[in-house]
Amino acid sequence: MKRTSGFTLLELMIVVVIIGIGSMIAGTNMQLWVNKANAGGFFREAFMEASLAKSMALSTRRQHAIRIDFTANTLKIMQGEASHGSTSAGMVDVRDGTVTAPAGCRIDNVLTTAANGTVTATSTGPFDVVINPSGDLFPLDQVRIQMSGPDGHKSQIRIYGWTAKTRLEGGWS
Repeated sequence: MKRTSGFTLLELMIVVVIIGIGSMIAGTNMQLWVNKANAGGFFREAFMEASLAKSMALSTRRQHAIRIDFTANTLKIMQGEASHGSTSAGMVDVRDGTVTAPAGCRIDNVLTTAANGTVTATSTGPFDVVINPSGDLFPLDQVRIQMSGPDGHKSQIRIYGWTAKTRLEGGWS
């Protein structure tokens, strides 16, 4: 009987199965990681757009708005025709960019808080968060743009009406 060196077919099949199971687990985890990274990127990009709108209102001395389209899941900066009293119809696009939510992410709603403490939730149609040249949101005290990503990952942009601050916060209830 002649003895040859090498692997048997059974040994090779076991190695192929182990490699296949390992790649399946790695591929699934990789997709989850990519979705989470895309959601984080969208949250940060939306935050930067809100901060930029506030800065543009202060520097140009004109009203600016963050136009939120719930159907398309987009945010866009618009510029008003005056320092106060601009209407939504009078707002014009000032940048070529629109922040669009990637697959699995969405803009859930916008909560506005009036100076008297009344909170109003909006989750349909286009909605404009108007920022005055002084940096305030009058008559609003605070605006929260709530967004969610895959696997329940949530974030919100909080725009304060009485100061130039805008914050990106993880989670909301």
